[in-house]
Amino acid sequence: QPYAPTGKLWMQWPDGLFVCSASVIDKGVIVTAAHCVVDFGTGATPTSIWFEPARNGNSTPFGSFDVSNWVYATSYANGSDVCDPQAPGVVCENDWALATVEPNGSGQYIESVIGGSYGVEDGDFGYVSFSGEMAAQITQLGYPVSLDGGNRMIRTDSLGTQSTPNQVVIGSDQTGGSSGGPWLANFGISPSSSGNPVPTDSTSNRVIGTTSWGYVDPSVDVQGASRFGNNTAFPAPGPTNIEAGINQVCTNYPAYCN
Repeated sequence: QPYAPTGKLWMQWPDGLFVCSASVIDKGVIVTAAHCVVDFGTGATPTSIWFEPARNGNSTPFGSFDVSNWVYATSYANGSDVCDPQAPGVVCENDWALATVEPNGSGQYIESVIGGSYGVEDGDFGYVSFSGEMAAQITQLGYPVSLDGGNRMIRTDSLGTQSTPNQVVIGSDQTGGSSGGPWLANFGISPSSSGNPVPTDSTSNRVIGTTSWGYVDPSVDVQGASRFGNNTAFPAPGPTNIEAGINQVCTNYPAYCN
C-alpha cells in the first residue's frame, strides 16, 4: 500500500488484445476509463476482460481477476456525450467506467486479497484557486506501454488544472496503456496525527479522475481526465457522474460493495 490497488487491465476485443490501467475502489469494484471497455457511439464492448493488481514486470503478486458487469455513462456509449469538437469520443465529459471484479479461486474479493482500496471524491475536492486556475496536486499511476513495455507501474506527480469540457489536465509523459489509471489526491500513507485545525480535503488516496487522453505528438507531455462531478449528462443538484455510477453498481451488484 498505497500502490497495490492499481493494476493492469487487459481487454480482448474481436480485433485484438488491448491494455489499459485501473484501480480498486471497493470490495470488488474497479474504476477505469470508458474508452477502454466501450466503443464511443456504438456501445460495443470487449469479449473478455481481466485485471492484474500491482503487476511488476512478469510478476503478478496478487494473481489475475476476471472482470464483469460494466457500468458507464449512457451518453458515452451512444455518442451523445459532450466532447471537444476536435476530439469526439476522446476529450469528453464522461470517459469513466466501473466494473465488478469476480472473487479469486479461493473465493476472496480483490480488496481483501490486496489489503485495501482507494476512496473516491468528486466536485472540487482537493482543488484551490491558484494563479487564476482551479488546481490540485495529483498523483497519476498507470502502465504506459512506452515505458518498461507497459509491465511496470509508473508514477507521475503534477499540478492539475480544471479545463473544459469538464476536464482536468496534468503534465505527464505517460502514454497509451496508462488510460484508466487513477488520478489521486493526497497519495501516500496517512499521517498518524494532525494539527489543529485539520487541513481541509485531507483524506488520503482519493481517486478524483482516471487517465483519459494525451497528445499523439510525443513532445507534448500533457494528459487529461474526465473530472468526477456534475456535468451536462449528470446535472446538479442530482448525483455526480461517479456517484451515479457507484450507486448503480452497488444497487445492482451489492455483493461487490462494502
